[in-house]
Amino acid sequence: MAQSDLLGPLVDAIETAKTRIKDHGASLKADETRTRLALIDPVLGALGWDVSDPRMVTPEYNVRGHRPDYGLHKPVDDPNDKKSVGDLVAILEAKHLGETLANHHRQMTQDAENANLNYAGITDGDIWELYRFEGGGLRKEWTPQMRVQLTVVPTHQAALALLVLWRPNLASGKRLVEAAIPILSPRKPDNRNGGEPELLPPPPSNGIPLPAYRPNQHGKPRQIRFPNGDTVETPTWRAVLGETLAWLNRHSDLKDERFPLLSSRGTVLATLGESRPDNGQYTDPIRAGTTNVYFEGNANGPQLFRYATVVVGLSKENPSEFFLLPPS
Repeated sequence: MAQSDLLGPLVDAIETAKTRIKDHGASLKADETRTRLALIDPVLGALGWDVSDPRMVTPEYNVRGHRPDYGLHKPVDDPNDKKSVGDLVAILEAKHLGETLANHHRQMTQDAENANLNYAGITDGDIWELYRFEGGGLRKEWTPQMRVQLTVVPTHQAALALLVLWRPNLASGKRLVEAAIPILSPRKPDNRNGGEPELLPPPPSNGIPLPAYRPNQHGKPRQIRFPNGDTVETPTWRAVLGETLAWLNRHSDLKDERFPLLSSRGTVLATLGESRPDNGQYTDPIRAGTTNVYFEGNANGPQLFRYATVVVGLSKENPSEFFLLPPS
């Protein structure tokens, strides 16, 4: 199936989910099974994952005694083989509508690691998140690949974001990148404009979305453009992490009370002030802009960049709305 053929059913499934959330939100918030049947299963089906087909999806997949809601399998090599089940490529956790997904990230990533997977997702039927396990050795971390909230963004933008979960994409084993977002994308209501959605200027022509940026390939970015259109210079790798933390602290849900920030593996990413929760001390404490947020500056460029992607994933922002400009 071509992506153009996919978008029609996917758009329909998203529109149906939006309507059901609006009309039946109260009952969906009270029951995970209803959320799965009414919201999650139809979207997965539109993405090529027939939850009733045991060759594609294993419900309650067993990972060392814990059971993620969906085990997603890639197709077998022989298209005429109707009995074999392909290798597992990802797990997807389902929660009832309105559940705080961040409370379940640790279990999700632990299950994925125990199953030797590089991809893990979680959803409440409205918010959809996908993470990738990447890095090297003991420094591997779960980094965000996609986050979208169906009831907040336009339907076609949500569909483009969800294409990373399209079965041929996820089963390919290739690095996944969100499809391009619209050039003029509505943002959250801005009180300064009387509650009207803010239209952003076009992304920079050579800007690369955060999930697609590769430090070893692209080099140190010279600028970051944030989701609200703010653009800052990043003369050093420290500035990449520092400016990201500062913007998130000022403009997103990562306010002071959310600190300290820890990765899925317990790594201290940033703190409010220089006191660390592990009672350790920063070797080279760096302040993020004019905020009271601090992070460890004694790290190499790719590591600082990876931490920047992780802290974006801890927020409610869409990683693909952060654009990085490579060196000219």
